[in-house]
Amino acid sequence: MPKWQGGPEPPVYPRGGIFILPFKDVAVKDRAIFETYLNKPDHMGSECAYTNLFFWRDYYHTWWVEQYGFLVIKVEAEGKTFFLQPFGGRDEDLPLLLEALKDYAGGPFEFHGIYEKS
Repeated sequence: MPKWQGGPEPPVYPRGGIFILPFKDVAVKDRAIFETYLNKPDHMGSECAYTNLFFWRDYYHTWWVEQYGFLVIKVEAEGKTFFLQPFGGRDEDLPLLLEALKDYAGGPFEFHGIYEKS
């Protein structure tokens, strides 16, 4: 497993063998953070727009966290928990993020909203 090289180690909180990532509610005050990750021409889906994420945050139970240089968005819809594609980050840090999400989920997990050009 590669080591994180992007600065101080991001917070990961152990709890009973499962890692807890500090997910937060989608809020107006965080819009600038979202826009640094989402305002890219190759992000095509409606879930790649801050306004949509904010508007639907309660209906789809949407939370977010920055981890290993990625914006991670967690969604709970129709009794199912999944993550949107990770936004930002470096390719070499993706294995670290995937391992953290696997630990958080307690096993396999799903990504949604992945497009061919994303």
